[in-house]
Amino acid sequence: MALNPRSGRLAYEIKLFQTRPPWGVVCNFEKDDQCDMFLVTMRGPKGTPYEDGSFKLTITIPEKYPFEPPLVKWSNLYGSTQNATQRCLDSNNNP
Repeated sequence: MALNPRSGRLAYEIKLFQTRPPWGVVCNFEKDDQCDMFLVTMRGPKGTPYEDGSFKLTITIPEKYPFEPPLVKWSNLYGSTQNATQRCLDSNNNP
């Protein structure tokens, strides 16, 4: 039986992540029997103001994925991290 685009893409990306995880990123399923919501912890990149930081995210995969992007929610943005992130996001919206 053929996988639908969402299941096929998720299976591919989960396998890729398990075999070659990015530096400083830990990703787990929120529930063991559900593979469309992830709890992610990212370490701040070396040589940046975020180097000692640990950033927590929840990633939810929508039903129309990969034709609709995942929903990403930051769990612990505060203080200078939040301000720097907002400036970065704001600068991306400027022409």
